[in-house]
Amino acid sequence: MKNQNTIINTENCLFYGLPGIVMLAFSLMVSTRISADFGGDAFVKTISFFGCNGLLWLLYLAVCQYLLADLVELGTLMTKRRSRQTKINEPVVSEILAIENKTDTLLPETEPELETATIAAATESVPVITNEEYQTYCADFEQKQQDIRQPFVKSILDYVKRKMAPFTTEENLILLCGEIEAWCSNPLYTPQSITLKQISSPKDRLKTADFKHFIWNIGVRLGFENGYSVMVQAGFIKSLFHKELLAVETESLARSLTCDPNKGHIKIDRPKQIGDNSFHV
Repeated sequence: MKNQNTIINTENCLFYGLPGIVMLAFSLMVSTRISADFGGDAFVKTISFFGCNGLLWLLYLAVCQYLLADLVELGTLMTKRRSRQTKINEPVVSEILAIENKTDTLLPETEPELETATIAAATESVPVITNEEYQTYCADFEQKQQDIRQPFVKSILDYVKRKMAPFTTEENLILLCGEIEAWCSNPLYTPQSITLKQISSPKDRLKTADFKHFIWNIGVRLGFENGYSVMVQAGFIKSLFHKELLAVETESLARSLTCDPNKGHIKIDRPKQIGDNSFHV
């Protein structure tokens, strides 16, 4: 075994020997340079050599004994602080994981059963409507709607009779009123074609403008916002009087429903104000 108490050992050689050689070489170079400035004086060379060598040893020992010790102590303190912070955080992390595990676990099976029982009890407390009551409520609503709608439809049918009686037979006028009444309930209703009377005088016959004005006067009161657009009106009147309007395109009718408003046997009758469903012409 090696004797660690001897002066000449590996540790002393590393701590003193290698740095000592470097310092001797550096001191020799410095003393040579300084003595050269003084003409190579041996005294100046000796003083500068020992002075430089002593200063270097003092600096080396100060760094090794104090600075390195401070660095080691600082590193130890940082390690202890980091270890202490880790120990503090471990309970917090454990608590968070425990909460997450509890959240991820399924609820007990008894809770859905309790909730179902509560809903069932609430449902049983609400009286169930009977089929007769349901039908009664619906019928009451429909009746109220009919009561509101009936006078309006009646005014439209009165207008149809007044305007179209001179140009149709009594039988066809009844059919015409039926088609108009069905259209009042459904803007997309497709009517059956109505045949007009044979009138010998051309000036007494209905022209294309009359049919346009006739359907527009009704459609504007039924309401564009309710589905009775100009295209719907044009399609309905073309189907209603198919023979008379056979040569006219539906798009052409829709673009010119209100053209020449004061010409023909049936003129344009604009409502005087919003919501005015009465006829004036």
